[in-house]
Amino acid sequence: MSDHKDLPENLIGYSQTPVFTEKTAPAKLTSVHDTKPGVWGKLVVLDGELDYVTLGNSPVRKRITPLTYGVIAPAEPHRIDLVGPVRFQVEFYRAPSNAPPADSDRPVNEPASSPCFLGAAETAYSDLGGDATHNVAQWRKKERMRLISLRTEMSLANRRRCSEDIAAQLKSVIGEVGGRLISFYWPIRGEPDLRAFMEDIANTGAAAALPVVVAKGEPLAFRAWSPGEPLERGVWGIPVPSASARAVAPEIMLAPVVGFDPDCYRLGYGGGYFDRTLASFADKPRVIGVGYEVASIESIYPQPHDIPMDFIVTERRVLRS
Repeated sequence: MSDHKDLPENLIGYSQTPVFTEKTAPAKLTSVHDTKPGVWGKLVVLDGELDYVTLGNSPVRKRITPLTYGVIAPAEPHRIDLVGPVRFQVEFYRAPSNAPPADSDRPVNEPASSPCFLGAAETAYSDLGGDATHNVAQWRKKERMRLISLRTEMSLANRRRCSEDIAAQLKSVIGEVGGRLISFYWPIRGEPDLRAFMEDIANTGAAAALPVVVAKGEPLAFRAWSPGEPLERGVWGIPVPSASARAVAPEIMLAPVVGFDPDCYRLGYGGGYFDRTLASFADKPRVIGVGYEVASIESIYPQPHDIPMDFIVTERRVLRS
């Protein structure tokens, strides 16, 4: 496998829907895409981890996690060894002579932020030095990587216990759920898994919804969904309700956090989707940031576009803005 820095800069995606593979038990796959001459594959792990093994005279094994990605070179014989439960996808690329440069600096699975959200930083953040806006963005990028690493290093059993404790805290914060519409999220990259809680509240008369990325730079849409109903693959391979599902406006919105600070500001993946979404509501829902205690940081260095959560809920405590 080539290192990601070896990915040719003129590659562009040519597949509308990346191949998506989900496994819940250790297994071996002899191929994940057709390694034709001139065709490259970008192996992206959404949750869990796997080993990519090149075959031939000098086999090379490389561990791929949600913080890294691997590049499958054209016609490179390979094997995928699944370490445990894992969700991953392969994005296809080709290298035309007139292709634009690839955005290879962005972390895997992290959408690019809209330029309109690169507003001037407050002078209070001058301790970051130089161009504060640029330095805040660079600091956040590194902090995301650190915080995601912390949570993905948690054992599955520990994440499961923390998710159960978070669900218990949420029951107290939300209160009576009968007749209310609550937007959840589909967990990726080690996020707290609240799907069991979603089933519980559905059984007590509440309605659930899931967010959907409809276009880059646009607010999220919300579609009604009940546990057991079919889902389809959305942007970045995240399961979403089908396009025929009813569009809704949630009363309560759960937002996974990469990091959070004492003022209930949320550090996300960097795409600005939740901030755009909150700014678009005529009647703002109650917004609850959800994350592990290890995601607590001193400050996210909030910018003019950042909107604090009403609450932050972890397995240990509840913060209120």
